[in-house]
Amino acid sequence: MPSPCRARGWRLTPWHIRVVVWVAAACGAATIVTAQLSQSLPDRQLPIFRADSHFVRVDAYPTAKDGSIIRNLTAQDFEITEDGKSQIVDSAEYIEYERWSPGDDPPEVETQRDSFRLAADPRYRVVVVYVNRLSRTNARYVERPLIDLLTREVGPRDLYGLLLPHNEASDLVLGKFTPAEQARLTRFLSVLDHNSPFDMDPVEQQVLACFGQAGVRRWRLDNLYRDLEGIIAILGTLRDERKSLIFVTEGIPGANGRAGRGGGGGGQSSYPPQAQPLVTRRLPGSTGLASGTFNPDEGVHVCELLGRDMPPEIPDRFLELIRLARQSNVAIHPINPTGITMNTTVFSGSALRRMADETGGIAVVNSNDIKSGFERIKNDMPAYYLLGYYTSNTKWDGKRREIKVRLKSTGKTIRARREYQSPTEADVAAMRAAAAAPALPPGPTPIESALSGLARLRNDVALQVQGAVREGELALAVEVPLDTAASGGWYEGATVEAFVVSDDRDAPADAASMTGTARMLAGARGAEVRLPISVGDAGPWQVRVVVRRGTDTLEDRTQVTHEVGSTFGRPLLYRAASPPAAPYIPVADQQFLRQERLRAEWLVASPTPVRMKARLLQTTGHASNYSPPVVTEERGDFTLARVDMTLTSIAAGDYLLELVAEANGEEQSTLLAIRVLR
Repeated sequence: MPSPCRARGWRLTPWHIRVVVWVAAACGAATIVTAQLSQSLPDRQLPIFRADSHFVRVDAYPTAKDGSIIRNLTAQDFEITEDGKSQIVDSAEYIEYERWSPGDDPPEVETQRDSFRLAADPRYRVVVVYVNRLSRTNARYVERPLIDLLTREVGPRDLYGLLLPHNEASDLVLGKFTPAEQARLTRFLSVLDHNSPFDMDPVEQQVLACFGQAGVRRWRLDNLYRDLEGIIAILGTLRDERKSLIFVTEGIPGANGRAGRGGGGGGQSSYPPQAQPLVTRRLPGSTGLASGTFNPDEGVHVCELLGRDMPPEIPDRFLELIRLARQSNVAIHPINPTGITMNTTVFSGSALRRMADETGGIAVVNSNDIKSGFERIKNDMPAYYLLGYYTSNTKWDGKRREIKVRLKSTGKTIRARREYQSPTEADVAAMRAAAAAPALPPGPTPIESALSGLARLRNDVALQVQGAVREGELALAVEVPLDTAASGGWYEGATVEAFVVSDDRDAPADAASMTGTARMLAGARGAEVRLPISVGDAGPWQVRVVVRRGTDTLEDRTQVTHEVGSTFGRPLLYRAASPPAAPYIPVADQQFLRQERLRAEWLVASPTPVRMKARLLQTTGHASNYSPPVVTEERGDFTLARVDMTLTSIAAGDYLLELVAEANGEEQSTLLAIRVLR
């Protein structure tokens, strides 16, 4: 999913996603489950699809007087009403989460796709932690209890995700809290000063220059709501059963219908003095800055453009956020680390308490014992019953429907899912069509294959290597990850050594092994090693790369393959700083900052004249309004196709770069996935 979360008007509509996922699972068209899940948990009996009804899942929590979940209940022990009308309970499944113990770690997931597949199983507990910007005092106070929760209290069937304000909702990955994530969280809480211009992103710095701190607060308020809305909408697409969002914040501006504290001021800032320079790069926004149509030479001041595009104040946004959480069955647990101060009143934290009460969460506010608050959230609902029924209301109007669950033995309403959104006529038609459609062919789609490269990206590796065959040579792009380069002094320059062994048994004897070296220049974190390939050697090649700087070394291993007969060779990627004269440096991780320029090169087999074009696509396959130019160069029987892109006009998120080759009236295309960071 692309992530234009910082451009206005972004909304997720979970129904069409949920419909396809549900039908595919129910009909057996998509029974893909990770090996770890299938080994640890038995298969579940999925509901039978009925063309004339809709199956509703309800998580229910019948408790005894001591607060424990009552065991050994069946479907006959529950009574469900939908909009006041009694429903027949079709199924009841008791699900219990194991407590943490040494050696019982959460499942290992390497991709976002795998983590979402695990999260779709209601036997896994799904928790997302979102940490808003905090004062230095509160950040230090909450850091240790939060890290303890994520490292010591996570059970073997708990899937946790961490997001910070500089992330996009589409960055969410659920699974185990890694050391790299802990370092990222620690830096956010203990290093960054969020009110300092030096720790603001480039857009916030420009907003600060134009409108001051009030403008930054308004900008951040809009981002906060967009993040929460995006997280809840994504969680709503994963499954119907309950999900949790731990929201660490000092407040929720805008809860009273106004921007409030942290919401920014209204009105426009005065036009800046003419001495300020005009904009030299594009900024996000709907006035042409995001779409790439803004021309900085037109003489329009960047502050004027930002003034036109400052996010509006939406009076009911807080209430809409609660409605979205209820509809998506997401329990919000707000945590305010401020505690009790001399300014605390009975009304302090009322908005956060309302957020928790109306979504089924626990509010930790006006308390100086934040550790016990985390403990209450951790121990909340250690087990539940998953009930299911086929609704008797077959009016497919897309409206909200209220659910109530009672225990027949007591007649009392119990804690359970409160509502759901009815499918529309179009949704039901899509379900019926999916149920009647033939099974999909095995194997991933071209989009899935391309995106798998991004899913394998990890920030905690020491070195990254990618390879491609180029005109009789093996080209190896070697890159030190950003965090490693900054912390280990690798920007000072290093030596790169590559050791290659061919697995082609029919290759000549002199092709058994190859070695090559290159120099990683000072100020760069990437280099390219080229090794000649012997005639007749078709690979694959096992590659070992070592980067040396003094006594320090980094190492990585990979395999490079070459698909003989393919129209498009594997691309080579390069990055450069925004100034036009900045040199391009080899790339191995497919991640780019918005302040950088991107270059992608393909070697295209072209025995006849060929026309090239490129498009930037969303991860759904839909085209954006950006079509970068393609420069071609004839290389004998091949054509070198080069695409250069300036990324400042593109919102952070995942994208697909499509290259299309047209020859003799026929088109062939290839996809390259890239990730744009803030």
